[in-house]
Amino acid sequence: MVGRFELRFLLMIASSFIAPFVLFFFFYLYNVTSRLMEGYNLHFTTDPALSVLLYMLAILFFVFIGIPISLIIERMNKGTRWINYSLAGIFIGLIISIFNGIEGFDVSLVSYLPWAYAGFSFYIVLVALEKLTLKLRNGE
Repeated sequence: MVGRFELRFLLMIASSFIAPFVLFFFFYLYNVTSRLMEGYNLHFTTDPALSVLLYMLAILFFVFIGIPISLIIERMNKGTRWINYSLAGIFIGLIISIFNGIEGFDVSLVSYLPWAYAGFSFYIVLVALEKLTLKLRNGE
């Protein structure tokens, strides 16, 4: 029998592999919305190799950064979880911006929305897997 902590950790690992799909969905949704508002045609030319590369990079971020941050958030257990995950995404984006150099440092919140989407997508997948696991355990 798998313990509570081990189960949560396994769910976080599974979330790390599924969350990039949700994140890309948010990006495409944002792209479609902004193009429609600006009056552009919706032509998407996505290179499959670029999509695979972005997915692989996203998995690395979710596994090596998302899981430890998620463990910290779950350990603290303060406030609303989706806000904590979104703020964690913004915080990671801020740290990466600082490491990339102060010269191009952008302080606007809009530049950190993709990072908030990343944290939120991890949260959505984690909650969906938690609910699915609970239903399976209860035999529904």
